[in-house]
Amino acid sequence: RYLSLDTAQTGNFMTFFYCELTARETEVRWVRAGHDPALVYDPSTDVFDELKGQGLALGLDNTFEYECFHRRIEPGQVIVIGT
Repeated sequence: RYLSLDTAQTGNFMTFFYCELTARETEVRWVRAGHDPALVYDPSTDVFDELKGQGLALGLDNTFEYECFHRRIEPGQVIVIGT
């Protein structure tokens, strides 16, 4: 909220993608704030999946409630995040 409020006061906005993955867990968690979705590549099937989810860019609405999304991730899968 502090980052969103600070950004809003400048009249600008910012997209943001936060992703959390720990070595022991088989789950990835993420929050999107207007940023393009990250991709999960599975080399065993040669398939890309999007880490989708709603999320307004920072600085557009200081009261917006961001949601944390999650999904299972398998060993060998690759997460791709673009800017």
